[in-house]
Amino acid sequence: MKRIIKPFRNVIGNVPRGHKQVGIISEGKWFGLNWEIEKIVDKSKRKQRRETPTVASINELLASLHSTQESIAQRLA
Repeated sequence: MKRIIKPFRNVIGNVPRGHKQVGIISEGKWFGLNWEIEKIVDKSKRKQRRETPTVASINELLASLHSTQESIAQRLA
């Protein structure tokens, strides 16, 4: 027998904290075999998808900061 994933609600909406992925039945009944389970990704996971800055990118940022500081100093002089 298939394991039934019981959704916390049957409407796609806000996912409460603590739920990482919640199954929702979009087609079919509870005890039918043909249903599709849509997964909702918790909003806190979106922040983790952003790329972590690498050392090279940080060095590029520092170099650009330094060059802008130099150009401002030249303008003021």
